[in-house]
Amino acid sequence: TQEFLREKATLFFVDFDIASMNIFDSFPSTRKTLFIPNHIEELFLQHGNSELYKKQRLQLRKNYSQEVQPIIERIKKYNTVVEQEIV
Repeated sequence: TQEFLREKATLFFVDFDIASMNIFDSFPSTRKTLFIPNHIEELFLQHGNSELYKKQRLQLRKNYSQEVQPIIERIKKYNTVVEQEIV
């Protein structure tokens, strides 16, 4: 699947958590976009999952792509993550 998608334009609808950001950044594609809804701040404030954050926080990397950085900043700021089903 990854090889097939490598040259395709791919829009990712994923959880806004550490594991998903790691997957997005490691996915080998030349044309990928991370879907981030306009009300992402509200989602972190009202629907954050701090228990999942606690389970994933050891997976947090030092560096992320520019596209993922806004999500990582919110994860760190609120110590929580948001599952895509909320969106």
